Amino acid sequence: MFEFLKKVLGRGRPKEVTSTQLPSHASSGLVSTNRVSEWATMQGLAYSQRPDGRSGHHVQGHIGGKAWRMEQGKPSRDFIKGLELRARGELDVESDVSVMVLSRQLKNALEKQAFEHYTDSLQTIADTRLPEEMRWLSIYEEVGWESMGETFLNQYAVLSDNRDQAQAWLGQDLINLLVSWPSSDPAIPKILMLRRGKAYLRMQYTDGDIATLEHATHLFTTACELGLSAFKSKTT
Repeated sequence: MFEFLKKVLGRGRPKEVTSTQLPSHASSGLVSTNRVSEWATMQGLAYSQRPDGRSGHHVQGHIGGKAWRMEQGKPSRDFIKGLELRARGELDVESDVSVMVLSRQLKNALEKQAFEHYTDSLQTIADTRLPEEMRWLSIYEEVGWESMGETFLNQYAVLSDNRDQAQAWLGQDLINLLVSWPSSDPAIPKILMLRRGKAYLRMQYTDGDIATLEHATHLFTTACELGLSAFKSKTT
């Protein structure tokens, strides 16, 4: 199916924070919103609730002098149900670095959706209205390597046009975080990307799941740190 998709889809191509080690009470799982604010303050992060009064939050900080932001909101992708947790880090690293890590079940679902869309409509799906992640399936190869471990490779796919770049970014610390979520359900859609000089995280999220929020923050800031370390910033 992957080779089919390549033919079909490929037609036309605040305070410095250096870590997010969690306070001791974080391991208790679901805790109050006040503790989210408390935790953010302890880490030197800017925290605010949604201005419209609905449930949600924004967390902002800096890594290596580069700004990052994480927010909770309505999904921007059809494959995410309920709430979406998304983050972006303005790393300003080399723009030609492109690596995407996504849940394997999500990759399989996107491939199936791409195939069905093409066969049902008899039209090209190299379409800007489709999720960027779906188009990536046609552009980039899966480049996972054995030392990642069976657990990781069963749960995730790594896509890139340059395995060396993927290996430079996906160190063992990041791999360990990707397979050690408070929720062990591998079906939860998750995407971690390094592209266009920025780092991105997108995942399905349950409102009030503070343990997952904290883990996502630790994961994302680690990904930002490793991206800055592996790929020189254009402004440094």
